[in-house]
Amino acid sequence: MTPAMNCPNCGEAAKLDANFCVGCGTRLIVACPGCGEVNSADSRYCHTCGRGLVPGTASTPSRPAVISCPRCRASNSAEADFCYSCGLPFDEGRGRQTGTVSAVLPGQPAGFWIRAVAAIIDALCLAAVEFMLIVIAPGISLDIYLGNL
Repeated sequence: MTPAMNCPNCGEAAKLDANFCVGCGTRLIVACPGCGEVNSADSRYCHTCGRGLVPGTASTPSRPAVISCPRCRASNSAEADFCYSCGLPFDEGRGRQTGTVSAVLPGQPAGFWIRAVAAIIDALCLAAVEFMLIVIAPGISLDIYLGNL
């Protein structure tokens, strides 16, 4: 036999799996046995705490078996206190979450000296290529060579 609940409008007894009262047609609600939050009768889980409202459903959401380190993104056991890869300690509030991470990390553009050194390296690479072209084809200038491509 299915357990019964009472209609909040007319007090008529209704089956636990009923969505509407047979006496007055009012939409039935179910109180969560865990947190007391009111849910609609067709809900299988509490929308506040996740506890099962229908007999036979899981009472609490399961913890993930594997967690991701917030620093190095390595996979770790859910019971781990430290990251197996980088050694970061997991605190209860932050380290055990497996949320998504943005693909683009915010950063600052390179400073003046880094750009200046990069420009010098680029110039040296171009000079080396030009030197090799002079050795390979001594009678042809770079303008003529590039024009023949």
